[in-house]
Amino acid sequence: MTRCSSHSNLSYIELTLSCHEKKTRVCMNMVPGCPFPGRSDIYQLIFGSGPQIEMRVLFIFAAILLLSGSLWLLAVRLSSSSLRGLGWLSGAAALSGGGLFLSACYGPLPLILSVVLAGELKLLSNVLIELSLIELLENEARIPKFNLAIVALSMLALPFVTYEHADYRLRATFLSAMMLAQISRNAWLLWSLKKLHLRHVLRFTLVGMFLSAVFQAVKIVIMVHYWVPRSPLTGNWYDNISLFCYLLCSLWVISGFFWLTTLQLTSKLENMAGTDPLTRLANRRVFREWMQREHLRSLRTGVPFSLLIVDLDHFKRVNDTMGHNAGDEVIRVCVERMQDSVRGIDVLGRWGGEEFVALLPRATVDAAELVAERIRRNIEEPIKLKVRGEEKLCRITVSLGITSYRGGEDTIEDMFDRADRALYAAKEAGRNCILTAA
Repeated sequence: MTRCSSHSNLSYIELTLSCHEKKTRVCMNMVPGCPFPGRSDIYQLIFGSGPQIEMRVLFIFAAILLLSGSLWLLAVRLSSSSLRGLGWLSGAAALSGGGLFLSACYGPLPLILSVVLAGELKLLSNVLIELSLIELLENEARIPKFNLAIVALSMLALPFVTYEHADYRLRATFLSAMMLAQISRNAWLLWSLKKLHLRHVLRFTLVGMFLSAVFQAVKIVIMVHYWVPRSPLTGNWYDNISLFCYLLCSLWVISGFFWLTTLQLTSKLENMAGTDPLTRLANRRVFREWMQREHLRSLRTGVPFSLLIVDLDHFKRVNDTMGHNAGDEVIRVCVERMQDSVRGIDVLGRWGGEEFVALLPRATVDAAELVAERIRRNIEEPIKLKVRGEEKLCRITVSLGITSYRGGEDTIEDMFDRADRALYAAKEAGRNCILTAA
């Protein structure tokens, strides 16, 4: 009897659990809005409601992270005025963080703050990102018209869908669509910055923007076809992943822009360190590096190259009679004429004062003499100058010394020495002529 009673009790428990499981399955299959028949358990796990306090904490954490990044970017920008674009980038991070913080206050704050203003701040952050790009492009006259138009449109539409229509899905979809348009615009602008020395950082930043655009597009598809959201603080896996993706893409793009800014500054400083400030030609150090590279190439291939030294005749008279400003203008005009005379692969440099050098890769002595003659003829043409309000003609000539690489144990210093002796021989021969070192 006892065993029979126990068996009956066990059967009753199993039957009760079985009924409860069936009831649970029936309830789960009745989740409203589920587009996947028979898979409501997965749908409920991803899109079902969760504890709102967790989402508030995540939103606030993400906001603090972005605001801290904004303060750091601002501190770096204030420490160096040469870091272009970081000020706008700092503002973009601050606006994104502010938007997330207001979204975290959904409920306690009125909708005009937690929804409308939060959305506007996120859209304005993309405007500041475009301003950062414009500053990096050194085209400060450009105005971000497209992104500003998006913000103006959202200022009209967001209050309507928030108060009049009162549809959270429509509001969230509209905001994602506007952000997708802004991100696409900024990515296109970044793509136009085609500089070879920045290609790696440009790719890195463009990947971040692409992921951000894909994230917004996926959000739109999910909200339109699969899910009816009711609150920004639902607290399900979908919202958690969405917030994580938004934060990841924001930090990715900010990191890419910071890398781009610092690399742009480094490149600019390197260019300044290796360039003559008046003529923008290579200075003595950089020209020697070009000579060393060409010397090594010639050792490997056996192809000759040539060196020209150009000196402006009686240049001191120009400074004495017309002033140093006129002398600087004469140097600039002579450099322009030299650049018009040499080939595209040739390298010009300022050796010092009124003395210039030219490296002619893969050029024999005969080819170098042709280039030198073009330089001489172009420079002896009269130069129009404005001196103390009066237009004057300045006539100046040049003397040139030429040498070519002889192979074997011939060194760079030997070539400079020969070209220099040929130059002084040309000056002793009456100037405005070309002499080649034997």
